[in-house]
Amino acid sequence: MEERDAAARGPAEEAQEQLGHGSLIGTGPPRLNLDRVVLPARTAIDSREMDISERAKAFHEHDGDWPSLLHQDIEVRLLITFEQPVTGKDNVVKALTEGRAANLYTGSVSSVELLDDSTVLASGSARYALHGGGFAHGAAFWLDEFEDGLLRRSRVFRSREDALSARH
Repeated sequence: MEERDAAARGPAEEAQEQLGHGSLIGTGPPRLNLDRVVLPARTAIDSREMDISERAKAFHEHDGDWPSLLHQDIEVRLLITFEQPVTGKDNVVKALTEGRAANLYTGSVSSVELLDDSTVLASGSARYALHGGGFAHGAAFWLDEFEDGLLRRSRVFRSREDALSARH
């Protein structure tokens, strides 16, 4: 098999590189069938009544008023940011709500494990944009750290073991 430079690679090869397997879902924006659209119900989130496990789930699923759950000095490295660091509440909200990557992202948290009184490991799956086009869907493990009840740091990992070994 001949080698191709990075510019000549397609979305499938990018998915292979990013995920470690070829789980490419599509090469363009998803088509919307308006006859089958079911919009998710939005609920008001009273963050004073939520524990950190519920806050982590709401953040990763972008449920309700999730920006109210963020610390002013939040730091993230997420699939939606192409695992690049983004800091500050305003920058994080913008990165997670604007543009192609934000439009393609969906997260689903299936379990949340409380690691200590300020750290959780959320596990689930995410659909996310690939840098070169298209999108992928795969398992995600989010290590979330809270300060004063607000999400202070969130990082995504490909395995539970990687997430746990990254804990400070």
